[in-house]
Amino acid sequence: MAIGDAGAEPRGMVTEYEAKVALAAAGFPVTLGHLSESEDAAVQAAEQVGFPVVLKVSAPDILHKTEVGGVRVNLTTAQAVRDGYRAIAASVRAARGAAQQFRILVDSMAIGHEFFIGATRSEFGPLLLFGLGGVMTEVFRDVAYGLAPLSMTEARRMIRSTKASALFSDFRGTPAVSQDAMAQLLVKAAQFLVERPDITELDLNPIIARGDSLRIADARFMMALPPSTGEPPREPTDATVDQLYAPRSIAVVGVTTGRYNRGRTWMRSVQKAGFVGPLHAVSRKESVDDFPTVASLDDLPAVPDLVMIEVGRQNVPEVLRQCVARKVPWVAIRASGFGEDGTEEGRELRRELIEIVRGSSTYIVGPSALGPYAPAAGIVPDGASRRPGGVGFLTQSGVVFLALGRIAQQKCFGISRAISFGSEADVGIEVHLRGLRRDQATELVACHVEGVRHPVAFARELVATAREKPVLVVKGGRTALGARAVQSHSGAMTSPGKTWDALCDKAGALMVDDFDDLVDHVVAFKNVRGPFGRRLAFVTPSGGQGVLFADECDRHDFTMPALTEDTERQLAAVLSAGTSIHNPLDFAAEYFQPKVMTLALALVAADPNVDAIVFHIAIDLYAVTAKYAEWVKDAFVEVLSSTAGAILGKPVITLMPHLIDDALRAEVERRLLEAGVAVFPTAPRLLRAIGRIQRFREAKSSGADG
Repeated sequence: MAIGDAGAEPRGMVTEYEAKVALAAAGFPVTLGHLSESEDAAVQAAEQVGFPVVLKVSAPDILHKTEVGGVRVNLTTAQAVRDGYRAIAASVRAARGAAQQFRILVDSMAIGHEFFIGATRSEFGPLLLFGLGGVMTEVFRDVAYGLAPLSMTEARRMIRSTKASALFSDFRGTPAVSQDAMAQLLVKAAQFLVERPDITELDLNPIIARGDSLRIADARFMMALPPSTGEPPREPTDATVDQLYAPRSIAVVGVTTGRYNRGRTWMRSVQKAGFVGPLHAVSRKESVDDFPTVASLDDLPAVPDLVMIEVGRQNVPEVLRQCVARKVPWVAIRASGFGEDGTEEGRELRRELIEIVRGSSTYIVGPSALGPYAPAAGIVPDGASRRPGGVGFLTQSGVVFLALGRIAQQKCFGISRAISFGSEADVGIEVHLRGLRRDQATELVACHVEGVRHPVAFARELVATAREKPVLVVKGGRTALGARAVQSHSGAMTSPGKTWDALCDKAGALMVDDFDDLVDHVVAFKNVRGPFGRRLAFVTPSGGQGVLFADECDRHDFTMPALTEDTERQLAAVLSAGTSIHNPLDFAAEYFQPKVMTLALALVAADPNVDAIVFHIAIDLYAVTAKYAEWVKDAFVEVLSSTAGAILGKPVITLMPHLIDDALRAEVERRLLEAGVAVFPTAPRLLRAIGRIQRFREAKSSGADG
């Protein structure tokens, strides 16, 4: 029974012939061939399709034909077909035993470049793969990824991102493969997978391409029943989401007067940050500091907008029931152990929480969550920056949440809204992402994600948010391979990281590598103007550092062009002997001469060959010099601060490595960041961050596929 037949049961591996029948019915360009059960039938089939032909074994339980000697190619005569048939039969039976059942597919022998289109199911939908075909697919693993459905723009971008793209122009006398034809095939394959949720993996390999002609010479499916979509996510209104970040009143349950109590510490922090509404301690103690104290939520004079639950997990359900009864809009649960620990007891408690709020107007943040962070409203966790600003931040991790709050202070950027949302028992990350998209104060969104409970809803919101403002994503567990049996090329070359890369690429979001990388990109977005080009001038007191920086530029797709003769002539007039007037520029003796440095930097910025200036602060040299000439300390920093991050419209970016005297370095970094000058600790981190945002801004400004 063909897989396209009504009522056919989805099953595991589908043979090449069955797959091709389904593809042909859907309008794909396949070489269909004929199935044969004897030598005579194979010869007759070969004469029908026309020589040369290829013979391939066909059996549901033979996944990789070449591993059992089941392929013979370029057969040009009837005798060659007979010989090939016998050789395949002998090889298959030697590998699998005399009882092995199989037929042999006789197909036309297409000639041309070989490509591969594959697909697997991901949490966000079908994930498409494209690269070189045949055995080269897994040899080189030069594969591009994209999430279905695909536009022609996305398909062309996939093609161009591979080394195989060289074959789409004239190559050693062979006609160029049509990029549009291949892109159309990718788009068609993506749509086919959208319409066929029962197909879990797909391999079209090889696709034989010659000019405008594409023929699918081999195909394979893996099939299974589509998974259940589960319970749909709960969707609080926009006004309700706003209440979470600007509550009129707050109650904290589980406050004590012990030496350290998280609830009490949180209340003190919020009080110091300027929260102006009622702030109640729900406690068995008669008084807790100067906060109004009640024994139960039922004793509150009015319903709070936010309840922070700081009790042990066994007591959480009872407190949550009280919140639902009083119609509290938001509840943040700090306690953990609600299924994320892998125990059945924890999973049962989690199910209980979900059941308690089902159908109610109460929404949960958490469990294992630290709740909201909104400096403008005075909602600030202990030790976090109180500076309001334009960076919105979402994370499941409480430790990462607190670290970001402290780093915001160090890196001089303000927070609009942030949240530690924990394990998403109720409301998912997509709700908080939507809140950042709508929030007018949020200019840049940063997400730290370990997993998402409602992936389709999250993907949809990520696309919507990235259309309106920059979104940075750092994903934990990108390299962990799932426990699965690899049945196809597509499955073998897919990992969680590839899926998330494809999602961010589709959405127009920026996937970053780790937490430090996330912070670097925030600093770059906030302080580096752009887009500006890839030609850098490097200013340093160390010729050796200039050479090392030039090497890094080459690795990160930047250049260090020669300055014009006119610029070098003017620099020679203001710099003394011993300095280098060539890029990279070694200022040497003039490094600590503010007037000379100001003039020299302006001359470099005016050079038409320069797009941006990277200024190297050798903090060890600076510390020693400032020790004996204190005037240097302020004058040197003031020259860079006065640029406000740009000269003549060209960005000025600072490289300041951690070497000695980190306290002095932190002071200089703070002053520069406050002035709008980006600071990075290493050349690779600097170039990686500005390179990615450069490509991001170029893509956004072009708005097309080019």
